[in-house]
Amino acid sequence: MYIRLFDLARPPVTGGTEETGVPRAAAALEGAGHDVSVAGPGDTAPGTRRPDLLVVFTGQPPRAAEQTTAARLVASARRAHPGVPVVAAGPAASLDPLGTRDVLGADGSLPGAPEQAIPWLVQAYADDRAVLRADRLGRIRPAFGQPGPDAGPGGEDPLPVEEIAARAARLLGLGTPVPAGEGFEFAVFRAHGREHGDVALRVPRKEVIRYGGRDPFFTRDALEQERVIAAHLHARGMPVPQPLALVETDLAPVLASRFVPGAGTAPAPDRLGELMARLHQHPAPPRIRPMDHDGWPIDVGVARRVATRWAWLAGLVPGLPPIPGLDRLIPLLAPLAARPRLLHLDLRPCNMAASRGEPTGLFDWGCAMIGHPALELARLRENNTLPENDLDIDAFLAGYRRIAPEPRLSPVVDALLRLDGVTMLCVVFGSGADPDQKRMALLVERAEALAEKVRQA
Repeated sequence: MYIRLFDLARPPVTGGTEETGVPRAAAALEGAGHDVSVAGPGDTAPGTRRPDLLVVFTGQPPRAAEQTTAARLVASARRAHPGVPVVAAGPAASLDPLGTRDVLGADGSLPGAPEQAIPWLVQAYADDRAVLRADRLGRIRPAFGQPGPDAGPGGEDPLPVEEIAARAARLLGLGTPVPAGEGFEFAVFRAHGREHGDVALRVPRKEVIRYGGRDPFFTRDALEQERVIAAHLHARGMPVPQPLALVETDLAPVLASRFVPGAGTAPAPDRLGELMARLHQHPAPPRIRPMDHDGWPIDVGVARRVATRWAWLAGLVPGLPPIPGLDRLIPLLAPLAARPRLLHLDLRPCNMAASRGEPTGLFDWGCAMIGHPALELARLRENNTLPENDLDIDAFLAGYRRIAPEPRLSPVVDALLRLDGVTMLCVVFGSGADPDQKRMALLVERAEALAEKVRQA
């Protein structure tokens, strides 16, 4: 394909070969066999050759002159090449995708660092032209994992999990299912059949799940994410239950997997550390963007999550000082995209199985993200402040270092990652009709200390 890139944020004098990442995106596209041209602020003519895709990169906040130039460029390109697809990229596309799309007259905004986002977009567009259909926030992103409840607030009524499990068991030729595990989003049942032996049935409790600080999502998408990740890791020898089928009952979908005994038993800390290091060395499933990103790149997604949760927390705690805005948080988190690895982010005994200290099962990939392994360790440390998650961190890290170097980031970024974990815990224990006031007091104190470190950036 012929891709034309307009880098309007590039300083016209210096050339800005490293300032925006657009040249690196162009190099990646050329390496993949695409024909690419890159223009700067001084060369905004649409060109005589019709591009298959036009990407316009602006800064944040885009200067008024830059906005005007970009809008004129898009209009000129559409006149010269009717129907040419136009995408806005750059910091403005991450921070205000809807506004950026509308101001530029583009088809949609592409969030994320250009050297990663633009090559992804071109490949996705080559496979499926519908990828340019922007969501309700103006973002261009994959259909998989998009939060579905745009049509309204429904889908939160409890589902009859026992009946759904029974129907799924009949479709699979299994015996009567019995309860095997409890969770807020899903119930797990165990059933036996001649063909598959013992099978775990993961049944959604609701059609739609809503949490503070993130988009709502369909539990159907969560089950599909679990199936894709589990299949990917099981094929690579990781102790993850083998998914058998995503069963469509007339009430709700059910994920059927090989049953792993010993659920709720944590492995020895050092063996768990080794398992996480192995996970962080495996490539992520190709072309997956987990739901917990809310459709954003990880740096934008985590920054928005922290900001949203902090605003929610400020409504509960009078006088809570503000934290830096997204324009400061997102650049701080840029290193998270530098080493993209699959992260579990919910390492608790209820999501593990073990036998004689060895890990035999790792479940529940609903919190999974693609990002820097340091985020996993930051979340683990903050989860470990809860007594039910007591883990020997030193032993865990010793095991981790036997397989891979311990990931490290700057103290400020580490504090921001930890703040993401603490604010998540605040939402868990501070929401609902009966919040845990004792835990909330400790969590708020911890959040304030971490936020103060972030303000020093």
